[in-house]
Formats: sequence, C-alpha cells, structure tokens
Amino acid sequence: MNVEKTIKFLNALKANNNKEWFEQNRAEYTVLREDFYKLIEDIKFSSISFDKTFETYNPKRVAYRINRDVRFSKDKSPYKSEFGALFAANKQEKENGYHFHINSLGQLFIGGGAYLPDRDQLTKIKRKIVEDPDTFEEIIYNKEFDKVFGGLSTEFTYKKVPPEFNDNYELAEYLKLKGFFAFKGFEFNEYGKANLAEFLSEKFKIVSPLVKYIKEIL
Repeated sequence: MNVEKTIKFLNALKANNNKEWFEQNRAEYTVLREDFYKLIEDIKFSSISFDKTFETYNPKRVAYRINRDVRFSKDKSPYKSEFGALFAANKQEKENGYHFHINSLGQLFIGGGAYLPDRDQLTKIKRKIVEDPDTFEEIIYNKEFDKVFGGLSTEFTYKKVPPEFNDNYELAEYLKLKGFFAFKGFEFNEYGKANLAEFLSEKFKIVSPLVKYIKEIL
C-alpha cells in the first residue's frame, strides 16, 4: 500500500468533501481501495500465528466504508477522510476485535478490545473481572502492553461504579469503564519506513490477549 498517496488523497477528500469531487476522482479511490484490501490480506497473513480467527476475515467486510452515516449527525459531509478496518465478527463499533485507521494527517491509530459493548456484554465482562481479577490484571499490567498502549483507554467512563459492583474498591477504576479497549496513535515518521502490515500485526499481537479474553467472556 502506498501510504503517501493514500494520505494525499484523503487530504484532498477532506478539503473537497462532496459527491461531485469524489466521482471525478473515483478511479484513484478505486486503486487505493484495492491496495488497502491487499494490506488487509498481508495483515491477516502476519497475524494468523497468534490469532487463528484472522483466517476468517474477508478484506471487503472488515474494511470500513468510505461513506459516512449522516442520519443522526450535524456534520453532513458524505465521506470519511480516513481508511480503516475492524477485524471482528462484524463492523459494529461495540464489537470486540482489532482496529486500525489512517487519517488525512497521516496518523495511524491502532487498537483492540471491546469499544462500547452493550449493557449486557459490559456486565458480563465486569462480572468476570470481579470473579477472577488475577487473569485480568495479568493482561492489563503486562509490561509490553503498558509500554505500547499505556493501559486501557479511559475515554468513556461512568461517574460512579455501577451499584452491583460498588463494593469492589480495588477494581473501582475499571468497573467505571464503558468499554474495555486500548489504542495508540502513531505519526507517519514512526511507521512510514516500516513494513506496514508487519507493524500493525506486531501491535495487534500485543493487544491480542485482551481481545481473546473478552471474546471468551462474550
């Protein structure tokens, strides 16, 4: 995948986010999209060794659509200014899996875990953590995981621990979470000269214990 060409296209798309411009440049988009599917295939090949589920993913299904869902958004721009994918059972954001995307600034975001699971799924995860905190802590306090991702994301949290868990003081900060995922952003100068598929796969491997742990629970 030619990352520099992709970034250049995404920059232009962000500045000309309308159907007329997109249709005029659809041929270029199609070439870049096919290259992106090839990247996904390469990621699969590099990642099967630590998670066999990568064998099952179809590039066209795990890749996010370029079209934005504007039904409930004040921003009516029709297209996303990023290329991304979610290796999961489906592309619902609440699904547990491996995520990455490249935006128009050339920033690469990599992550994994359950982004915003529904209430029942969230409760199942928290019950398991309370029942067996040692396994959970072994994953999130892993030195490599902490070094690369800085622990679990605290982007979405409740103000208080849910009532059914409020006597678990030692785990309180985790029981407030609305999602169990980790992510990290990389600038182009951090990954631009690397084999991108291998770079992504290396980071997915680090977050894979979290993804597998949640998958077993759900």
